[in-house]
Amino acid sequence: TSFDIQTIVVYPNPSSGIFNIVTDMNATFELYDLTGKSLKSDTITIGTSVLDLSSYANGVYFVKIFNESNQTKTVRIIKQ
Repeated sequence: TSFDIQTIVVYPNPSSGIFNIVTDMNATFELYDLTGKSLKSDTITIGTSVLDLSSYANGVYFVKIFNESNQTKTVRIIKQ
């Protein structure tokens, strides 16, 4: 399968807590805070997956997305 890591979209950004992750292939993600501490990880499937940060403090987070070919994309998100 071909994979374009650029096809991953995270929106809305900034958000009050609910982020949508859109991807064209199955992947996994890890959520980190600014210190690099891993807060959460999960799998995402083709289409739109929801990342709910409503229980987390406002601030900047990083979502690192890994596909099945071990390509990664890191997206900076802001919860406000």
